[in-house]
Amino acid sequence: MSIEEPDLPLCLPELPPEFEGCELNVTLVGEDQVELHWFKVPEESRRSGMGTRLWAWLQANLPPHIKLVTLFAADSDGGGNSDPFWEKQGFRWRYAAEDPGDLDYEATHAMWKGVNGHRTPKPVITGLDQDDEPDEGSGELSL
Repeated sequence: MSIEEPDLPLCLPELPPEFEGCELNVTLVGEDQVELHWFKVPEESRRSGMGTRLWAWLQANLPPHIKLVTLFAADSDGGGNSDPFWEKQGFRWRYAAEDPGDLDYEATHAMWKGVNGHRTPKPVITGLDQDDEPDEGSGELSL
């Protein structure tokens, strides 16, 4: 099966009542990859474990063929950078560079995680000279 339309909404069950006020927006960006566009926990419920429980619920409700979740970890609502939270959930940086100044803003906030028993890929190395080769095992995941 080939999906040609980008960013198709992923059909998920309705959030259980325990997640009242939480919001999710997840789209299918390939046959076996989703992007988490929006993951919001109400401010009054932060630092209570609700975000961790919501992420666990989302993982449990991903279709079994999904291998990878990507996201953009940033401060979208004034609550501070979200990358420490996502690192605790097992997400890793998608890009690395010989010189971190070589990465644009988007790349410095891109994270990913393997799901449903699939490994999280190593970062894509950028900024190498044409004659340089990345370390074995680095680069994009072949899905």
